Amino acid sequence: MDIEKTVRGEVRRGERMEFHTTYGIGGPVDLFIVPADTDDLAAAVKYLAGAGIPVFPLGMGSNVLVSDSGFRGAVVCLRGMKNIKEAGENKIFAEAGVPLSQLVEKAASKALSGLEFASGIPGSVGGAVVMNAGAYGAEMEGVILEVTFVEKGGSVKTVSRKDMDFRYRRLVMGEGEIVSSALFLLKPDKEEAVRRRMGENNEKRREKHPLGAKSAGSVFKNPKGPGSEPAGKIIEGLGLKGKRIGDAEVSPLHGNFIVNLGKASARDVLELINIIRKRAMEERGIDLQLEVKVLGEDR
Repeated sequence: MDIEKTVRGEVRRGERMEFHTTYGIGGPVDLFIVPADTDDLAAAVKYLAGAGIPVFPLGMGSNVLVSDSGFRGAVVCLRGMKNIKEAGENKIFAEAGVPLSQLVEKAASKALSGLEFASGIPGSVGGAVVMNAGAYGAEMEGVILEVTFVEKGGSVKTVSRKDMDFRYRRLVMGEGEIVSSALFLLKPDKEEAVRRRMGENNEKRREKHPLGAKSAGSVFKNPKGPGSEPAGKIIEGLGLKGKRIGDAEVSPLHGNFIVNLGKASARDVLELINIIRKRAMEERGIDLQLEVKVLGEDR
């Protein structure tokens, strides 16, 4: 049976990933699948596992750099899974494809606090959960009650917060698992106070981040440990802000962002990444670890 007969959502072949990433970069993938809901996602994952086809889950396309030659496998895009609703007292349920901005706004409109830190963070709910997205001293793990996953074989399971292992910028997951939805537990507050904190965080982002540029967000994880500097400060100290390869540039506004000025290739971005990592190791003895995910063969 063809995948087109298995999935109720969209199935495209040879789709170029430049149209689906915030970098605007990326070659063709063998299969581009947009499931309609969790059951459809499970059916797609089961089919792909049985066919031995590699799978890469995608939300809104931030935090990923796809190679110029694309990906020999299936990209499963969760943007069709956008159900969001109140789910009991102080709780909000959201599917993986819901934009994080929509979840934050939903919480504010219900006078619920806890997600203000995520105001202005790009991407989807699923991606934010997988990356344990965080800012200003808060992370997703602090507001999650439970997460529903589709496992590699297509089975569906729901796991409570106490049984999950959140770490810095990642959730430890089983091989091939995909987040399909999450339930959030928030705290009641005054809507005015919630929106004030959101506004303050948004203002900080506008001042420090190249929000109008094509980027994937933070390229490197911030080093951990006593006295550690943020990655952006390290890169700035190396004199690399404004460094350019082709149309890829280390943002003059924030050193931990690499932006696409127009026609940057994945190879351009990777070359900048390698320069930064090499200089950080040679001059500071710091091994910068990637936060952005690299997909495809041109690594």
